[in-house]
Amino acid sequence: MNREKVIPLFIEKLENELKVISDIAEKSRQSATDKEFKQEAKYDTRAIEEGYLAGAQAKRVEELKQDLSLLQALSMTSSKEIREGSIIKVSVDEKEQYYLVYRGSGGIKISYDDIEVSTLSVKSKIASEIIGLEESDYAIVETPRGEKEFHILEVL
Repeated sequence: MNREKVIPLFIEKLENELKVISDIAEKSRQSATDKEFKQEAKYDTRAIEEGYLAGAQAKRVEELKQDLSLLQALSMTSSKEIREGSIIKVSVDEKEQYYLVYRGSGGIKISYDDIEVSTLSVKSKIASEIIGLEESDYAIVETPRGEKEFHILEVL
């Protein structure tokens, strides 16, 4: 797994999502202030609903910008121990999984050479238990589905 190729894939994915969401947010903002959405009756809430939608979309745009900024700032230097910026290969429940550990949102997924790589937020319970570990180390993490054993197979 090549960090120099994987991280740009995450950046590209977020840039594409940011463009789409920004366009949608702008259209919602315009709709919320459009004269056509002026209240026509006492219980007509179209403009209010459109305003809520525009606000939520604007918030998502800001979250994406922050995640993008955090990804772009990641150091490309490698380390033997898990830290922010590490790509790790772990075994959980006899399944191998790859994660990019960073300060942004967890759960963002990309595919690299037919391997799924997900982001793992340093703020997550899992990351708090495995940061500082090295290859061949184990961590037992309490998850909503019970205790899980994480075997660190590789740190990139």
